[in-house]
Amino acid sequence: MRRLLAAVPCVLMISVLGLGQYNFLTVKISEVSWGEPDAVEITNFSNNNYSINGWTLTFRIQGQADIVSAPIYTIIPPKGSIYVRETSATPDPPLPLNQPTFIGFAQNLNLSNQAFCVVLKSEFGWPIDEVNVTDPAGSSSVTSFSGFLGHARRGTVATSLTAGSVERIWGIDSERGSDWTEEAVSSFGYENRNSGPRGTDPVALEDIWINEVAVGSETYIELYGSGTPVDVADWFLLVSNVHDGSITSHGFPFTPTPLGGTTPYFVLGTSASPPAELPGGISYFQIGDPGLGAAEFTIGVYDTLGRCRELLRATGRGTELVHNEPRLPGHSSLFLGAARRAPGASDVLGRIGLARNGASFAAFGTRTMGLANGAPAGFVGHGDPLDVRLNDGPLHNWGLHFIAQGPTTWQGYTYSIAPSFAHSNGLGPILGLGADALPNFLAFYGVPPITGVFDATGSARFDFDAYTFGFGVDMDIITIVQMPSGALVARSLCLAFDT
Repeated sequence: MRRLLAAVPCVLMISVLGLGQYNFLTVKISEVSWGEPDAVEITNFSNNNYSINGWTLTFRIQGQADIVSAPIYTIIPPKGSIYVRETSATPDPPLPLNQPTFIGFAQNLNLSNQAFCVVLKSEFGWPIDEVNVTDPAGSSSVTSFSGFLGHARRGTVATSLTAGSVERIWGIDSERGSDWTEEAVSSFGYENRNSGPRGTDPVALEDIWINEVAVGSETYIELYGSGTPVDVADWFLLVSNVHDGSITSHGFPFTPTPLGGTTPYFVLGTSASPPAELPGGISYFQIGDPGLGAAEFTIGVYDTLGRCRELLRATGRGTELVHNEPRLPGHSSLFLGAARRAPGASDVLGRIGLARNGASFAAFGTRTMGLANGAPAGFVGHGDPLDVRLNDGPLHNWGLHFIAQGPTTWQGYTYSIAPSFAHSNGLGPILGLGADALPNFLAFYGVPPITGVFDATGSARFDFDAYTFGFGVDMDIITIVQMPSGALVARSLCLAFDT
C-alpha cells in the first residue's frame, strides 16, 4: 500500500526517510467500531493539509457483498481526523468539539457478529490503507484487499457485540494485525490509548536492543542482537529530542553484516570515523546528526516494514525530566520508565539488563562501542511499569489529553497528578518539580478527572477538549499510582506540557 500511495498524484508525500524506506506521514484508518453506530476514523498523520476528495471506504463483511461508502470530500488538517459512520438512529459516542463527521453509508453495516475487512481507497480506486478484523470468537476467512497480514483481534476485552472498537497503535502501519489493539470503549477524534490486546503478525520478530548511547562531541548508538542474526539493511532510526519539535529519521542505506550470532553489535555514529575502541569485524555507519545534547530524548529502531523493534527514552543530563512530546510511533510496552543520564558535558548510557525499561540502563564512565559494557558508574534508570502520555491535542489547540497505561493488575488502582505551574526542567526540589507541586497535588487530589481509577486493561485517560485552556499554559507533572489502601505503587518521572 505504501508504494501505491506514493504514486497517487493528488497526494502530497513529505518524506523524511531515505529512498525505499517507510513513510509514517500518510493518511491512515485509525479506528473502527462495531458499536452502533458502526464507524471509521481516518487520521492525517502528515504535517500538511491532506485532500481526500473522492476517496471511499469499502467494507468486506464475511458472507456478504462488498459495501462501498459515498465519496468523501474534505481536507484533513495536519494530525486531524474525520469520523465516518453508518446511517443509524443510535447517537454518536462522545466526540471532540467540532469533530468533522460524515454519514458515509446509507444502510446499517451490522458488524457486530461478523469478521470484516475495511479498505480506504483513493478517488482512482487504489488501496491506501486497510485493516482486517476477526469475528468476536477470534476467527476470520475474509480475504484482504491488498495484502494485509494477520488480524486485528476482537472478543477479548470488548465482550459486548454492540460496543467496542479496534484502534491503530498511533502512527504505526506495517500492514499487520499487530498494529492494532482491541478496546472496550471507542475514542473517536482523540489519540488512541492502545490498552487492549494486540492483533496478530504471522512473521516472527527477532529480539534486538539499543545497548549503548554515547553523547558528546560526537554521538554513537550501539545495537545488540544475541540470537538468530537479523538483516538490518534499510532499517532506520527515528529520534525525537526537542519538546514539541520534529521527529528526525536516520536510515541504514547499506547492507551491514547481519546483527546477532558472531557479530552481536552494530554501531551508528555522527563521526566519519568509527569510535577508536571498535573491534574489527563490527559494522559502523555514519548517520546525520540527530542533535542529541543535554536535553531529554527518545530513540526508536524500525524495520523496513515500519515495525518498531526497540525504543529508548532518556532524561536530560542530571535531571528527572523525561522526553514526552512528540512521542515516537510504537506500543507503550516497548519501553517503560526512562534511562537516567549523568550530568556533565558528555555522557554514556549502557544496558545492565535486557528488560525493556529504564531500570535496565545506567550511566557509564567509559564508552565501549562494539564491546560488552563495563561496570556502571551509577544513575540507574527508572523502571516503574507506567507509561504516561500528555499533550495539548493533535492540532495543538489548547486542550489537555492524558493517557496512562500500566499492567492489568492495576484495575481499580488510583492515579493522581502532581502539577507544577512552571518549567523546572526536572531540577526542582519536589522529585524534579517546582516547590508548588506539593500544595497543588493536595489541592487536586481526589478531584475527578485529575484523580481517577485504572480500568480492566490497566489504562486510564481524561481529555479536555480544544480551547479549554488559553495560550501559554506551562506545566510539569508527575503521575502517582496508589492501591485502594493508599499504598504507593508507582510514579512517573517529570513530563512537560505547554499550550
